[in-house]
Amino acid sequence: ESIEGISKVMICIEEECNEPGMLISMENDLANKSIKDLENDIKKKIEEIEIKNKVKSGAKIGRIKIVDEKWSPENECLTPTLKLRRLIIKKAYKKEYDYVLRKNN
Repeated sequence: ESIEGISKVMICIEEECNEPGMLISMENDLANKSIKDLENDIKKKIEEIEIKNKVKSGAKIGRIKIVDEKWSPENECLTPTLKLRRLIIKKAYKKEYDYVLRKNN
C-alpha cells in the first residue's frame, strides 16, 4: 500500500537494535500538516498494515522520522537509477538515523 506524498523510504536496522526504524523523504512540501502530525498519520497507517499482515513484534517498525529534504541524484542520496545510497543517507542524516534506532533517545 502507498501513502500519499512519500517519495522514498529507508528502513534502518542494525544488529544491536530491537526494532527497525524508518527514514522518510517526502515528494513535496508538507502542505498544511506539521511534520509531527504527518509522522503520526504515517505511523498509524504502518501499524494498520502490520496488523493486517500479522507482522511479528521484532519486525514491526518502531520510530519513524521525516527528513527535511527530498532525496535525489542531485543531492547524492539516490543513484542515477533512483536507488538509495544508504551509507550517504546514514551519514547525512546521522541524528535522525540514530533517533529511529533509539541510539540516542
